[in-house]
Amino acid sequence: MFSYDAPRPSVVYHNNLDEGVLVSIEGTAFEPAQPVRTRSDVAYELDECAGTAIVVETQDGEPVGRVDEPACPGWALTINEDGTLEYAES
Repeated sequence: MFSYDAPRPSVVYHNNLDEGVLVSIEGTAFEPAQPVRTRSDVAYELDECAGTAIVVETQDGEPVGRVDEPACPGWALTINEDGTLEYAES
């Protein structure tokens, strides 16, 4: 017998900027923001879609952008080098 941990449902944040960012989900009671370091990826566990928008800011609080859609498991938010955002099923 062996133990198998299935992947947990999550939304993934890909940060391609040269600086760290904070990603938050508006319209939820979740923690205020998820830090995503420079050029790294973070999976944020979600069992179902949540919130009304995904907001990205620099660590100094400067706005980078927002996606006016809920955060959903199986989707990925990419923060491109030019500061644009892409949000699509992964």
